[in-house]
Order: sequence, then C-alpha cells, then structure tokens
Amino acid sequence: MYLKMVLLVVLLFGFIPATPPAFATTASPNPILQGGNGFDLVVNPAVQTIQVGTSTSFSIQIQASQNFNQPVNLSLTVAPSNAQLQTNLSTNSLTPGGTAVLTVNSAATTGVGTYLVTITGVAGSQVKTTVATVVVRPVTADFALALPSPVLTIRQKTDTKLTVNILRFGGFSGAVTVTGPDTKLLKRQKIVLAPQSQTTTGNSVVFNFNVQKKAVLGTYELIFSGTDAAGTIRLARLTIVVER
Repeated sequence: MYLKMVLLVVLLFGFIPATPPAFATTASPNPILQGGNGFDLVVNPAVQTIQVGTSTSFSIQIQASQNFNQPVNLSLTVAPSNAQLQTNLSTNSLTPGGTAVLTVNSAATTGVGTYLVTITGVAGSQVKTTVATVVVRPVTADFALALPSPVLTIRQKTDTKLTVNILRFGGFSGAVTVTGPDTKLLKRQKIVLAPQSQTTTGNSVVFNFNVQKKAVLGTYELIFSGTDAAGTIRLARLTIVVER
C-alpha cells in the first residue's frame, strides 16, 4: 500500500516523499548539587544607630558549609574613607564557632550620616565580605538623674542628706524639677523627706531624710523623678536600708 502511494506521488509531483521522522525524546540530565568546603560572614546586628561622640559594637561569626574549619583572616574598610570613625576588631582571625567583636567609636567631630564598615574574610583562595552599617545622629539636648550610690543605709533617729545629680547632654540648660518618692510610702515607714521637690537650672539638688525613732526596719526602693519644661521625665532609683 505504501509503495503504491509513493508511485502515485512520483507520477503526480516528481519526487519521493521522505520517511516520516520519528519523535525522539531526550532525557534531561539529573541536576548536580554543587557544594564545597566554604564559609560566609555573618554580622549582627546589621545596623546600629549612635549619637556623635558615642560608640557601638557588632558581633561577627563564621557560617561554615560542610566540613570547613579553616581560620578566616579578617580586615576592615570604612566608607566614606574620610569618616572620623575608629574601628577595632577583638581578633583578626576567626574560626567556625568563634565570635569577633567589632567596636566602632565616633568622635565629637564625626559628621552626621551613614557609614559602611566592610568586613572582609579570607581563607586560602576564598574571599567573603559583609557590611555593618553605622548611622550617626546629632547629639540631642537631654538630661538624666544620677545618684552617688544606688544604695543608701540610714539609721533610726538620724538625719541623712542625699544629693541627686542632674547630668546634662547636648547643650541642655533648662530647668529641671526633681521630685522625691511617694510621701505616703515614706510616712508608713516613719521617714520624712524634705523638701518634697526642687527646681533648678544647676547640676544637683540635695534632699534630707529624717529617720524617726520608730522607723520601720528593712529595705525599700524609692524613685526620684526629674521633669523639664517640655514634660520629659527621667527617673533615678534608690534602695534604702533602714537599720537600728
């Protein structure tokens, strides 16, 4: 039957039709999983924000693949290159399982902006990098309360003075009202604090504790608060120990 059809085509059109091609299927090769003894650098956290004249730190670790256990030599570069940042590594060589600490110090003259600290790790022919970002912000006007000691020991039937220091930052020069702890608490403990509050543009205020004869023996936490004109509140905690 096929020969008859071929003969008919030859007679009509003058050529021999090609044998119909068979459809070949090509199997896709199995994917080859590529791997090797390598590493990556991991920095944590990735970004830190600090004020001018302060410092921060990052931790650096090796993320090893398969059986990688070589020491990795670390180096640092800062961009922009003229940044007035001081960087320091706790170690220049790191192995998997270890941690290096990157410390970044900003100077009083460091410009406000974002700085990139590139950490490069080299082990043999392998070179990996990661970036720690430091955002430097201007110093904001602020204040804090500070006590000479977090613990004050007082005795029954005595008077004791306490100085509360006012630490000023970023050119803050406003008045601060320092208020003593809850008078109801002190009254229950048979302790009188005078004055109850003071307002100053200076760097300290002084309170007087009058511990009565029947003052309750024990340990108590007292909270002093400082408030500025903008309503900002800062606290200082004092533990008092009442003895005989």
